[in-house]
Amino acid sequence: MAYEDPTFATSASSIPRMKVNVDLNNKERTFFTVDEWYSPEEIKEVWKELDFLSDFKKFTFDGETIQINLDEAYSNHNISNILSYRYKDKLELFANQVDRTFPEDIRNEFLDCKKIRTSLRYFHQSMGWKEHSSEDKFVSYHFLWKEPINYQGGDLKIGDRFIKSYQSRLVFMKGSYPKQITGVNFLDITRTFGNGLYLITTTYN
Repeated sequence: MAYEDPTFATSASSIPRMKVNVDLNNKERTFFTVDEWYSPEEIKEVWKELDFLSDFKKFTFDGETIQINLDEAYSNHNISNILSYRYKDKLELFANQVDRTFPEDIRNEFLDCKKIRTSLRYFHQSMGWKEHSSEDKFVSYHFLWKEPINYQGGDLKIGDRFIKSYQSRLVFMKGSYPKQITGVNFLDITRTFGNGLYLITTTYN
């Protein structure tokens, strides 16, 4: 079922400040992170959407996490802030960062990607992501949770590299890298749905 409710749609947008950290320790598994990918105003609008989706409970369990394919969920992508804000990864400064981080020709490979798909995953109590790789050319993971944070875990591992999850942190890498999300463990016994980790996953092909 495609969503039509536009109550959380907005035209507001901003260019990320690109607080970038690059890991060049392993040339075969180079990646970079961007902190504060969303502006404070954008985060508010994104949370309206996340609350909307959580209330409708359109997530499905895939064996490890609860997820929803956003490209299929919306008949009109313009009413989704999450999908609308994907324009940022096509900005010149983002492509320049891809160019600075990865070997030659990767920038053009990234810019040539025509099939971009975004899903929303939710990690509740004891949920994690076992180590896996994908056939996607590139992937990005964007971490979000309700403040104050109510769990431990939910961090990203790329091979033997540990990447701490921070609010609104985006991690960009090649899809072929082995990666996993450590298990989420709630700090209180209520374990209310929606108080765990939200992970916006975008694939580029």
